[in-house]
Formats: sequence, C-alpha cells, structure tokens
Amino acid sequence: MCRIVSGECKIFKETFMKCLRDNSFDNSKCRLQSKDYLECRMENQLMTKEPMEKLGFKDLIDPPPSQSDGDTKP
Repeated sequence: MCRIVSGECKIFKETFMKCLRDNSFDNSKCRLQSKDYLECRMENQLMTKEPMEKLGFKDLIDPPPSQSDGDTKP
C-alpha cells in the first residue's frame, strides 16, 4: 500500500521560495534552503535518495569529525 501525505516538506518549500523571491530568483543565494528542502523530500520518500554531493551540495556538507576539530597533522 502506498502512503501519500501532502505537506510533509511544505515549510521547507515555502522557506526556499521566499528566499528566491527575496533574492530576485538568484538560486545561488538560496542553496542552504534548497538543500534542506531536498533532504526533507528524500527523508519522506518523495524523491529518490541521492548523495548530496551528487546534487551539487558538497560544499555545504559537514566535514568528517577528524577534519573539523582543527587537528592538524604534520
């Protein structure tokens, strides 16, 4: 049985659309909102799960803990 629930990601979509309107539809200024919206859709099985890197969000993904703690190795 297929479960269809509307509005699961509505707040993310509205936030993304507001960002686009506020920035004259320059989507480069709304990448974080776009990423959040796509993640919501994937988590709720509204689209196929894809790695965020493949969707063009590699720069917005947190680095692994070993790289983010400031530990530098000689």
